[in-house]
Amino acid sequence: MFVENTLHFQADASTSSANLAANAGRDLGSAAQRRLAAARRAFTTRNVSFADVRSIDRNSAPTAGDLVLARVVAIGQHPRLESPAGRREAMYPGDEIVVVYGNRYAPDQFDAVVPDTLDICDLVAGGGIAATMREKHHKMKNPTRIEPIGLLAGEGGMILNVGSYSRIVAAEPNPLCKVIVIVGTSMNAGKTTTAATLIHGINRAGLKVGAAKVTGTGSGGDIWSMVDAGAGIALDFTDAGHGTTAGVPIAQLIEDSYNLIAAVSQGNDVAVIEVADGLFQTETAALLQDSRFAGIIDKVILAAGDAMGAAFGYQWLAAKGLPISLIAGCVGSSPLGLREAAGATGLPVATLSELASASAKPVSPAPPDMPLFFTGRRKLLFAVLLLLSFAQVGFGIAAAGAVSKLFAGLSQAAALDNSAVATLVAAVMAIGSAEFGRRWTTEALGLDYAHTVRMVLFERLLRRPYRGGNSRSRGSVLLPFVGDLTALRQWWADGVARGTSSAVIAVGLCLYLGWHEPVLGLALGGLVFGALCLIGLLAIPYGHATSSQRRERGAMTGLISDRIASAHSVFALGGLQRELRQVDKRIVRMNKAALIRARWSGAMRAIAASAHLAGTLVTLLVA
Repeated sequence: MFVENTLHFQADASTSSANLAANAGRDLGSAAQRRLAAARRAFTTRNVSFADVRSIDRNSAPTAGDLVLARVVAIGQHPRLESPAGRREAMYPGDEIVVVYGNRYAPDQFDAVVPDTLDICDLVAGGGIAATMREKHHKMKNPTRIEPIGLLAGEGGMILNVGSYSRIVAAEPNPLCKVIVIVGTSMNAGKTTTAATLIHGINRAGLKVGAAKVTGTGSGGDIWSMVDAGAGIALDFTDAGHGTTAGVPIAQLIEDSYNLIAAVSQGNDVAVIEVADGLFQTETAALLQDSRFAGIIDKVILAAGDAMGAAFGYQWLAAKGLPISLIAGCVGSSPLGLREAAGATGLPVATLSELASASAKPVSPAPPDMPLFFTGRRKLLFAVLLLLSFAQVGFGIAAAGAVSKLFAGLSQAAALDNSAVATLVAAVMAIGSAEFGRRWTTEALGLDYAHTVRMVLFERLLRRPYRGGNSRSRGSVLLPFVGDLTALRQWWADGVARGTSSAVIAVGLCLYLGWHEPVLGLALGGLVFGALCLIGLLAIPYGHATSSQRRERGAMTGLISDRIASAHSVFALGGLQRELRQVDKRIVRMNKAALIRARWSGAMRAIAASAHLAGTLVTLLVA
């Protein structure tokens, strides 16, 4: 191949510029095809059909996307040209290459624009972008210099442009596919690595994933990394007819990006979308602020280089109403930077290993998602509850002693023992007062915890501003504040707190009975222990039934939410009756799960009630 190119170059060198000019715009037929066959083709030309080439035009001024045959003049920053197959082929002065004119916006590399003429210009990207460099990063070498031979033209002398070879058609995204968009604070913030790692994690979780890169400079490395990570389909802007998206009209970029997402969402559970460069880049900023594009985004992940970038990027995205949910990128490589970013944004910050693992949990900022129970005022309240429980044990023992003394006097036909009566009355009043205090304390514990949860929820809402139409309704947002968080409050008040108190009272009374009446104490203790063992055994299937019911509720909620969101598609496709049947089946399954849970719950309540009656019977028999 190298020998053929060299011979071809030598033969071409003998051709005068006058002859080239004479042939410009004229149908060259097989001669043009032979010349193109010997030239190296860049990745940006991968969708072009070179059978359409009929001539080489030296007279027309280039525009973005035009195909150009050029000769390498001097090797600079890019010594290799990426082929459509992804191989980076070494270039030598004199090699002929086919590349695409385009602008380049790369803060870490080059700022370049499409020139006005076919004069010598620069190869500003290894994927095959021809432009005139205006500025460069100080770490960059001078770009590889190329000399345009001519623009490729088709039938009738029409200049061939990669925009004519778009593979994307207008379509609507799959409403059942979740769209995750990855943006960055700058170049090299870790966007592509984050995207590939996330795709790998989603794939490991058993979900089907599609991927796309909607902006940037043409190169195969990004989309091939997505394919390697497990994406079933991976596309980029070159499939929409752009060698680079810098300078593309915003309306066209939005339309093409929307259609790329639609293409990769079909048949997939999740679509991972990468947006190139940083938030200040013109096309990136315009795309993210477009209501149509933002309207199909479910989650945004910000790849940040450091904590300061993460903090500003989070504020910028949140202010635009975008659903940012996670920080990732290079900042996750440093434990200190990770904690700084989490503290500054209030968002979880994920490392690469956490993104790749379906079971890993990213580092979360303080405060925790659910506050601790035994802290602050609740410690004091719980101590009061235990004291009241022990007091009830003592008062119960005193009442039992007074009753025993009264029965002994009555059996001997003796006069009524006034001290025993007074003790019994005082004990009954004390037990009532202690029970009142116990009930009030358990309720105070539950309400205090609900108060703490409300404050945490409010802080979260302040950190994540209202997002208009893409957010939850205002009613659902306000419900935890105007309601009483009943389930959560009852779990602690009626469950944990009151259950602990009741256990203290039951154990205390059984110990007293065991000391005062060993046979009766042993009998009742055995009865209580047996009932607890049975309830403990039933708690296992009850827990499974509860989890099943929650899953069915979640599935029901997700189904209704998705169907409402895609109601227009349901009606347009005549699927109303089908969707009604699916919802009906979900309701039946949810009710069935609730009945199974009620079965186990009823069994445990029946054991508790039976144990109470059995205890009364045992007391009568033993006594």
